Amino acid sequence: MAGDAKALADSFGLVEDRSGNAIIHGVELEEPFTEGRTPVAAVAVDLMGSLVTRERSAGQRVIEELLARDRAVQYAQGRTQPHSGATQ
Repeated sequence: MAGDAKALADSFGLVEDRSGNAIIHGVELEEPFTEGRTPVAAVAVDLMGSLVTRERSAGQRVIEELLARDRAVQYAQGRTQPHSGATQ
């Protein structure tokens, strides 16, 4: 752990444990976090990488909702055609 991730772990008394149930991801990028919080899409993509079905499904559902919302906005602005709603 480095930087903010280590400080966060220390503040909660967390120790490294491969069988633990909490994961802290430290990243070097600052641009996506300009508002001081993690974008919902970043959390969803992270969840999609989980081996736990419930977590992976939650991540996929959020990404689908974000994409549907974006398509609706683009359609309302006349930039795209309506989407059929079919998923693969």
